[in-house]
Amino acid sequence: MIFMLSGLVWFTLTYYEKLQSENETVRQWGRISDRLHVAIGAGQRMQSILKKMSPSPSVQDEDLLFNYIEQHQIFSDSVNCPECFDKMPKESQKYIEQSVKELMFKEPLEVESASKLLETFLPRLETSYQLIWAKKREAYIKYYENLQITGPILFNVSIAILIMCVTAGLALSFWTITMTRKRLAALSSSANRICQGIV
Repeated sequence: MIFMLSGLVWFTLTYYEKLQSENETVRQWGRISDRLHVAIGAGQRMQSILKKMSPSPSVQDEDLLFNYIEQHQIFSDSVNCPECFDKMPKESQKYIEQSVKELMFKEPLEVESASKLLETFLPRLETSYQLIWAKKREAYIKYYENLQITGPILFNVSIAILIMCVTAGLALSFWTITMTRKRLAALSSSANRICQGIV
């Protein structure tokens, strides 16, 4: 019984760890897609701010400049997060690093060059987002399918092993009771014979 219960625990833990691993993969792709979504939103806001700004450095609005710096920080933090960066090809990594540096605020801000860079960079980032989202969906489908398969397997195996344990327990109990009765009967018979011999 102990062996069977140990096997059940091992079997359950093995499947549980597999599901946990797949769930973590889904969550990882989800975090990456969320980061890229935030980066795209920040990039679009940077683009909108640049459209409102004057190309002439002498008349640039300070509030717009501050908003640009703030959105660039959000943009940079989201794109350069380790999870996002590690999942991208090396060429994309270099391109992103270079683009983030070029978009960084430098006084005076070069509005035209920053706008042109965002026009080419954002579509590439959106393409990466679509690919990451597809990976997330694929991982989720795989996880859900395995969950649908694993659930019934774990249930059936658990029920089967529990039934075997109960059956084995009942059989052992019956055997123990039978053997105990036989021994008690033998002891009682021996005691009776001894008593009769003494009398």
